[in-house]
Amino acid sequence: MGAFFSKHDVNGNLVWKRSLVGIPYCVIYGLEIDTLNNIAVTGGFSGTIDFDAGGNVSNLTNGGARNTFIAKY
Repeated sequence: MGAFFSKHDVNGNLVWKRSLVGIPYCVIYGLEIDTLNNIAVTGGFSGTIDFDAGGNVSNLTNGGARNTFIAKY
């Protein structure tokens, strides 16, 4: 299971998307964009999740319960 966020242009065309893939659970609670166009994402996950927004892998595994995260892209 996973969550994603994306950017679209003024015509609704997809510019880019980023996926957060977690097993078995991942959800995004909030998203903010700062004045430098950095994206801060908050959410929750259980199991293992890949926080790398590109093609690499940056897995984090929690201790079994649902954990909260803040990620900046």
